[in-house]
Amino acid sequence: MGAALASAGPNSLGAYLVASAVDVGIAEGAAGALSAAGSALCLVVRVALGHRADRRRDYGFSTMVALLVTGAAGFALLAVGEPAPFVAGAFVAFAFGWGWPGLFNLAVVDLHREAPGAASGISQTGIYVGAAMGPAAYGLLSSEIGYAATWGVAGGLSLVAAAAVAYAARAPK
Repeated sequence: MGAALASAGPNSLGAYLVASAVDVGIAEGAAGALSAAGSALCLVVRVALGHRADRRRDYGFSTMVALLVTGAAGFALLAVGEPAPFVAGAFVAFAFGWGWPGLFNLAVVDLHREAPGAASGISQTGIYVGAAMGPAAYGLLSSEIGYAATWGVAGGLSLVAAAAVAYAARAPK
């Protein structure tokens, strides 16, 4: 459940960030550049976190929880509905709200060394459910309540996901 909720909002960034940015008054070209720059920052964060995990082995679910909570703050900034907070929120949501998948997979496999294939298969199912359902739900919801409010919902889902991941990390195997 945590993985599905965690991936729902960030996957909506790819689908709706540009239209949402235009809605708050950002020019179309700048909105596209913002999406590309946010995606690039996400890539840098994922690689940097992976490098850190390889060197220090201090990765894990607690890092994912911190990323999700920080990403929720990014979604909250998107929900403000003004250009300056929107730009900041886009970078935070992309980098932190979507920077966690590699660490999550590593933590799942590390926690379940006796059956890494089964464990990662289950966790990946959650990620893909959220990735598929999130943008569709975001589109339907934003057509009813607007982009800004729906980014707020995405932030709330990230917080619920953080709580679910924190709980699951402490649950017995």
